[in-house]
Amino acid sequence: MKEYKSDMVELRHNIDDLNRQIAKLVRHFPAMAGEVIKNIALGLYKDLIEATPVQTGTLRSRWAIRKLEPLTWRISNHTYYLPYVEFGVKNRGLSEDPEKRKKQLRYLFAKGILESVNGSIVYNYTPRPDSTGFIRKTVANWAKTAPNRMRSSMIHYLKRTLGAK
Repeated sequence: MKEYKSDMVELRHNIDDLNRQIAKLVRHFPAMAGEVIKNIALGLYKDLIEATPVQTGTLRSRWAIRKLEPLTWRISNHTYYLPYVEFGVKNRGLSEDPEKRKKQLRYLFAKGILESVNGSIVYNYTPRPDSTGFIRKTVANWAKTAPNRMRSSMIHYLKRTLGAK
């Protein structure tokens, strides 16, 4: 059985409405879109750090943010036990016992928590009202408040660009 390292696990969140709003902004105001997207990414990054449960501090301290392209940011955390904290599985990670590890992985794949894509383990999440994990709650909250945050960021951009106070 192949051992999966933490840098091979990727959690993704699908927020269709927010993506459509951002795509519209990019089409009409690309320069403004860059700043709005940056503000969303940095704000979400900050909120994820604050929402991360603390036992030893390792999970919280390992959040990272990186700009990949002008309009693309990646927020990541390579702590191996992050998926287990998020989905309520024991915080110890996968068992060292090969048989137990096999059962744990089988369960995570069967429940749709993990999926194998091109040799990587990926979790694609679509928001549901019964979300319970701290990442899912934080991102779902951002999805609800994003239009107001985008509006505020756009106003700030216009004031700064036009020299208004």
